[in-house]
Amino acid sequence: MINYEAGWKQRWPTASSNTQFNVYYETFDDYQANFAESAIGLNNPTNQQRRDGEQQVRGIEFSGQARFGGFSLDFGVA
Repeated sequence: MINYEAGWKQRWPTASSNTQFNVYYETFDDYQANFAESAIGLNNPTNQQRRDGEQQVRGIEFSGQARFGGFSLDFGVA
């Protein structure tokens, strides 16, 4: 498995706000995942998936927090 990740955080001095930015790239071999189906409030593991060979995951995330007097705002996008 290989994982690369880079990020940036900023606290803005002129405003009551913070921002975060992150990018990532990951590779791994023989991916496995279990999925469940809900029936009458119970989770029943029903499906297992396996992928042979190398799999990749990559993405971007951005989030922030701000305060305006008595109002605050949190947000995120991935």
